[in-house]
Amino acid sequence: MEKKFLYFGSTADDTGSTEEIIMVPVENVSHWEVAGTAALDVFFKSSVGQETNTGDADVHVDHSKVRLVVTAGAGNMKSVLQSIAGAINATHSDGLIVIADDENSVYCNPLITSINAITIIDAS
Repeated sequence: MEKKFLYFGSTADDTGSTEEIIMVPVENVSHWEVAGTAALDVFFKSSVGQETNTGDADVHVDHSKVRLVVTAGAGNMKSVLQSIAGAINATHSDGLIVIADDENSVYCNPLITSINAITIIDAS
């Protein structure tokens, strides 16, 4: 089975904690979460260099995520999530699934209008 990757490209400047472009293996997605009325967050599973200790030696919180801006509020989140699921399950010749590409104005659903932020916990 070919490996699939999700692509997120923002036009924001790379500041160290906010990235411009990331490509993540589909299996590294932890979950999707509605954030307010016009945002959808995708969270990623923890990996080496991407964990923040909460103080409890057995508990780690992964803060790596992408926030997508969605028009017309939470009522459209199901449609957006269906489009993302459809894109993931479709056949891809190169394994690349563009979820949001601000530079080229390409989105897997027209209700996604931009990437608010790509926040990655960098290895230190």
